[in-house]
Amino acid sequence: MILALPPVASGLGISPVHGFGIALGHFLTLLIASGLFRERAKTSPAAFYVAASMNLIAGVAASCAIPVLSGDPRSFGWALPIVYAVVNAGLPETRPSYGVLLVHTAGPIATIPFFDLPEGARWDAWQLGGPVLAAGVSAGLYHYVAMRTAEWRALRTQHQRALLKLREQEEKLARARLAQDLHDSVGSTLSLLSLHAELLEKNGGDAKRAAQLAQLAREAARAGLHDLRGVLDAIAPEDEPLSSLIDSLRELARVTAPGVDVEIELRSKNEMDRGGSGSVARAPRDAAIGLELHVKERLLILRIFQESLRNAVVHGGAKSFSFLIDLRNGLELHVRDDGRGFDPERIVPGRGLSGMRTRIEELGGRFSLQSQPGQGTALRARLG
Repeated sequence: MILALPPVASGLGISPVHGFGIALGHFLTLLIASGLFRERAKTSPAAFYVAASMNLIAGVAASCAIPVLSGDPRSFGWALPIVYAVVNAGLPETRPSYGVLLVHTAGPIATIPFFDLPEGARWDAWQLGGPVLAAGVSAGLYHYVAMRTAEWRALRTQHQRALLKLREQEEKLARARLAQDLHDSVGSTLSLLSLHAELLEKNGGDAKRAAQLAQLAREAARAGLHDLRGVLDAIAPEDEPLSSLIDSLRELARVTAPGVDVEIELRSKNEMDRGGSGSVARAPRDAAIGLELHVKERLLILRIFQESLRNAVVHGGAKSFSFLIDLRNGLELHVRDDGRGFDPERIVPGRGLSGMRTRIEELGGRFSLQSQPGQGTALRARLG
């Protein structure tokens, strides 16, 4: 109904009454098309195309009626069918159509007979030039915008498919890594329990030896259970607070390294929480709120902690062990112990160190190790 406003109608060279009539006619056509074909269009392609055609023809007719009613083939009103063509071409849910192109071209040309010739003139250049120019511009812009929109739509589809494929590959790698993690934790525990069971069967007559083996089996089962809980905490949803994972690291340290002073520290942009495995420090739940860590990053934290603590205790004889999770700029892990240390150039890294390096490099990170005999070991891993 904007066309009925006197300033708008005057600017287009028509009367407010004509503007009101054009707007009302267009509205009634859309209303009739919607009432007749709305429900049928949901199940019938033919009904959908009939309704769409009615809407298109009504829009072109309404926009072309403005310069006709103005009586001037040079009217500024030709901008309306041109803009309408561009709008239809840019709709993301429609494809380029020769039928739509034909309607936008034929609409202005069909208005030629409705313009009156100047008195005494047999023909007028603008009587033909105005509609033909509007038809040409409408057709050209429709074709250009429709083709660019189609290219953009095809490119977006390709990107979506590529992104979906990358996500599927990422999920496949995550499942493979998870299977390996579960195998490392549960499989090793079951193997150890099986060995203790065989020894217990062989030494069943020796009560003292049997009690020792039973105790070892219980400790192995307890350690395996904590290991499994750590894996489950690591694969928790990304919005799960990191406190549960850090609590699992502390409990794992308490069970597997009871005589070692283990310190675990979390640093983020908001807060810093610090607490040792032997303390009852509050888990950094507040510090972890809003932090997003992917499952693979949680698993990396768990495995780096497990392997570095094991190396520090078993191979280094360490009495203190510190583990820093720095989230202030990406993910960075710092590990340090006061063990015996070693010369990295003279000792071939075992499966533990090689496994840690492989895990980090698979995620596009960097791994560095510093150690000297008698001065402990320092490890640094960074992602991002």
